[in-house]
Amino acid sequence: MYLFLEQDIRDGVSTVTKRYARANNKYMPNFDSSNPSKYIMYYDANNLYGWSMSQALPLENFQWESPELWDEERILQIPDEGETGFIFVDLEYPKEIQDTHNCLLVVAEKLKKDKSMLTLSIKFSR
Repeated sequence: MYLFLEQDIRDGVSTVTKRYARANNKYMPNFDSSNPSKYIMYYDANNLYGWSMSQALPLENFQWESPELWDEERILQIPDEGETGFIFVDLEYPKEIQDTHNCLLVVAEKLKKDKSMLTLSIKFSR
Protein backbone atom coordinates (compact mmCIF):
# COMPACT_ATOMS: atom_id res chain seq x y z
CA MET A 1 0.00 0.00 0.00
CA TYR A 2 2.83 2.40 0.86
CA LEU A 3 4.44 1.90 -2.57
CA PHE A 4 1.03 2.30 -4.22
CA LEU A 5 0.73 5.78 -2.66
CA GLU A 6 4.37 6.77 -3.07
CA GLN A 7 4.43 6.09 -6.81
CA ASP A 8 1.64 8.62 -7.33
CA ILE A 9 3.20 11.56 -5.48
CA ARG A 10 3.16 14.63 -7.75
CA ASP A 11 4.70 18.07 -7.59
CA GLY A 12 2.19 20.77 -6.76
CA VAL A 13 0.83 23.48 -8.99
CA SER A 14 2.26 26.81 -7.91
CA THR A 15 0.38 28.97 -10.37
CA VAL A 16 -2.54 28.63 -12.71
CA THR A 17 -2.76 31.21 -15.44
CA LYS A 18 -4.70 31.91 -18.53
CA ARG A 19 -2.97 34.00 -21.18
CA TYR A 20 -5.91 36.34 -21.68
CA ALA A 21 -9.08 37.08 -19.77
CA ARG A 22 -11.63 39.86 -20.14
CA ALA A 23 -13.90 40.83 -17.28
CA ASN A 24 -17.49 41.75 -17.98
CA ASN A 25 -19.45 42.78 -14.91
CA LYS A 26 -21.37 45.71 -13.46
CA TYR A 27 -18.18 47.14 -11.93
CA MET A 28 -16.46 47.56 -15.32
CA PRO A 29 -16.82 50.78 -17.34
CA ASN A 30 -17.54 48.84 -20.56
CA PHE A 31 -20.01 46.37 -19.02
CA ASP A 32 -22.11 44.66 -21.68
CA SER A 33 -25.28 43.39 -20.02
CA SER A 34 -26.16 41.34 -23.11
CA ASN A 35 -23.20 39.03 -22.31
CA PRO A 36 -22.75 36.91 -19.17
CA SER A 37 -20.99 38.49 -16.19
CA LYS A 38 -17.33 37.48 -15.85
CA TYR A 39 -14.93 38.31 -13.03
CA ILE A 40 -11.17 38.04 -12.80
CA MET A 41 -9.90 36.81 -9.45
CA TYR A 42 -6.45 36.63 -7.90
CA TYR A 43 -5.65 34.61 -4.79
CA ASP A 44 -2.35 34.83 -2.97
CA ALA A 45 -1.72 31.97 -0.55
CA ASN A 46 1.50 32.09 1.46
CA ASN A 47 3.52 29.21 2.88
CA LEU A 48 1.51 26.35 1.42
CA TYR A 49 4.57 24.09 1.43
CA GLY A 50 5.53 25.04 5.00
CA TRP A 51 1.98 24.45 6.20
CA SER A 52 1.75 21.05 4.51
CA MET A 53 5.09 20.00 5.98
CA SER A 54 3.82 20.78 9.49
CA GLN A 55 0.82 18.45 9.16
CA ALA A 56 0.69 14.94 10.61
CA LEU A 57 1.75 12.09 8.36
CA PRO A 58 0.69 8.43 8.53
CA LEU A 59 3.29 6.10 10.03
CA GLU A 60 1.84 2.62 10.36
CA ASN A 61 -1.17 0.33 10.30
CA PHE A 62 -2.14 1.09 6.71
CA GLN A 63 -5.15 -0.87 5.53
CA TRP A 64 -7.57 -0.96 2.63
CA GLU A 65 -11.19 -0.18 3.39
CA SER A 66 -14.26 -1.44 1.60
CA PRO A 67 -15.98 1.44 -0.25
CA GLU A 68 -19.37 0.02 0.72
CA LEU A 69 -18.68 0.97 4.36
CA TRP A 70 -18.47 4.67 3.52
CA ASP A 71 -21.09 7.18 2.52
CA GLU A 72 -20.95 10.98 2.46
CA GLU A 73 -22.40 11.34 5.96
CA ARG A 74 -19.80 9.02 7.52
CA ILE A 75 -16.94 10.70 5.64
CA LEU A 76 -18.03 14.15 6.84
CA GLN A 77 -17.99 12.92 10.46
CA ILE A 78 -14.23 12.22 10.37
CA PRO A 79 -12.59 14.75 12.73
CA ASP A 80 -9.98 17.03 11.10
CA GLU A 81 -7.57 16.49 14.00
CA GLY A 82 -8.35 12.79 14.51
CA GLU A 83 -5.79 10.08 15.15
CA THR A 84 -6.81 8.20 12.00
CA GLY A 85 -6.57 9.62 8.49
CA PHE A 86 -8.12 8.49 5.24
CA ILE A 87 -7.57 8.90 1.53
CA PHE A 88 -10.78 8.72 -0.49
CA VAL A 89 -10.73 8.69 -4.29
CA ASP A 90 -13.74 8.05 -6.46
CA LEU A 91 -13.09 9.68 -9.79
CA GLU A 92 -14.87 9.75 -13.10
CA TYR A 93 -13.48 12.26 -15.59
CA PRO A 94 -15.55 12.21 -18.77
CA LYS A 95 -13.60 12.88 -21.98
CA GLU A 96 -16.11 15.52 -23.11
CA ILE A 97 -15.27 17.90 -20.22
CA GLN A 98 -11.50 17.44 -20.12
CA ASP A 99 -10.74 20.30 -22.56
CA THR A 100 -12.51 22.76 -20.25
CA HIS A 101 -9.82 22.16 -17.62
CA ASN A 102 -6.72 22.92 -19.70
CA CYS A 103 -5.57 25.69 -17.34
CA LEU A 104 -5.94 23.63 -14.16
CA LEU A 105 -6.12 19.88 -14.44
CA VAL A 106 -8.52 18.11 -12.10
CA VAL A 107 -6.04 15.28 -11.58
CA ALA A 108 -2.30 15.06 -12.03
CA GLU A 109 -0.98 13.33 -15.10
CA LYS A 110 1.76 10.74 -14.76
CA LEU A 111 4.12 11.88 -17.47
CA LYS A 112 7.76 11.13 -18.14
CA LYS A 113 9.46 14.40 -19.14
CA ASP A 114 12.06 14.57 -21.87
CA LYS A 115 14.51 17.38 -22.64
CA SER A 116 12.17 19.04 -25.16
CA MET A 117 9.68 19.78 -22.35
CA LEU A 118 12.14 21.72 -20.17
CA THR A 119 12.12 25.51 -20.03
CA LEU A 120 15.14 27.39 -21.37
CA SER A 121 16.21 28.45 -17.87
CA ILE A 122 16.31 24.82 -16.73
CA LYS A 123 18.16 23.73 -19.88
CA PHE A 124 20.85 26.38 -19.43
CA SER A 125 21.27 25.76 -15.70
CA ARG A 126 22.31 22.14 -16.28
